[in-house]
Amino acid sequence: MPTLKIIDDQDKALEPVNQTLCEICQKQFSNYVCPRCNLRYCSLTCYKDLKHADCTESFYRESVTAEIQTRELDKNDKNKMLAMLQRLEQENQALDLDDDDHYESMLDRFSQIDIEHTDANVIWDLLSDQERKEFEHVLHNVEKTGDWHAWHLPSYSPWWEASSLIQEQDQSIPGPVLPASLPDFTRLTQPATRSSPHIVWNGLSILATYSYLMRHAMGDLLEDTRDTLCLCEVLSANVLFSNAATCPYEGVEDVVGDVVARIIDWEDKATTRPSFNHIRRYDLKLLLLHDLEVLQKESKRAIFDFWHTMDCISKQTRKKKVISKTWFN
Repeated sequence: MPTLKIIDDQDKALEPVNQTLCEICQKQFSNYVCPRCNLRYCSLTCYKDLKHADCTESFYRESVTAEIQTRELDKNDKNKMLAMLQRLEQENQALDLDDDDHYESMLDRFSQIDIEHTDANVIWDLLSDQERKEFEHVLHNVEKTGDWHAWHLPSYSPWWEASSLIQEQDQSIPGPVLPASLPDFTRLTQPATRSSPHIVWNGLSILATYSYLMRHAMGDLLEDTRDTLCLCEVLSANVLFSNAATCPYEGVEDVVGDVVARIIDWEDKATTRPSFNHIRRYDLKLLLLHDLEVLQKESKRAIFDFWHTMDCISKQTRKKKVISKTWFN
C-alpha cells in the first residue's frame, strides 16, 4: 500500500503512515488532513464540499480576519475583504436554508407512506424532477463503473454464514424455518426407489442457484418477485426449468461452471460496465464453492426456503390472474 511521509519545517522526515482514501469522495488517496477535524481529503474540491462546510466556513473567516489584522492595508482593501467575508457567509447561509427547505419538502412528501412496503412507481412519482435526474445520473455511473459503493448499501451476510459464527444474541441472523414434517430424504438413495444417480448434481445446482439469489436480493427473495423468478429461470434452466430426461452434470465442476457462466452472462446483459470475466469467473467459483460447502450441512433448510419462496411467488401470480380475469369479465 502507498505511504505518505509528513515533513516538518526543518525537513525532518517523520514516520510514514498508511495512506487512506479521501473521506469525502472515497475515490482518491487522501493527501491532506484538516487541522480542525482531522478529516482526510484529496483535493481542494473535496475540502470545500458541503460535508465539510463547517470547517471551510470557519477557515475562510479566520483567514480573512487574520489577513486584515496582520497586513497594513488601507481602508478600501479592508472594506473589500470584509465584503468578501460577508458574501461568503451569506452564500453559506443560503445553502443551509436550501438544504433545510429540501429536507422539509422530503418529509412532507414521504411522511405518510411506508417506503419499505410501497410500490416503487409510487415513490418515483413523489420525487421531484431534479431528484429523478440525480438518481438516474448516479445509477448510470454505477452501471458504467460497477462501483455499487456509491449507493452506500448495507453489508449483507447470508444466514448460513452467520449461523456458523459466535455472535451476540441480539445480533444473530435467524435462518429459514423448517416445516413441521419432512420426508426421509435418505430413502431417495435406496436402490428400491430407483432414484437417479444425478440427483446429487441437480441438488447442488439448486443450492448454487439459491446461494446467488440470496446474495443478489440481500436475503429478501420476495422483495422483487419478478426479478427473483427471472433470475431463477436463467440460473436453473438445466434443472428446475428443464424437461430433459438426462442430466448435463457429471461432477461439482460441471455444476459450478454452468451456474457461474449463466451468472456472468446475465450480469453482462444487465450492466453497461466493462466486463472482466476471467476475474469475475474466478471469484464467483470460489464464492459458490464456499457456499456449497456450508449449505450441504443445511440443505434441508435451504431447499425448503427456496421451495417456500417459489410457492409464494406462484400463489401471488395465480392471485393476480384471478383478479385480472374478474376485472375484465
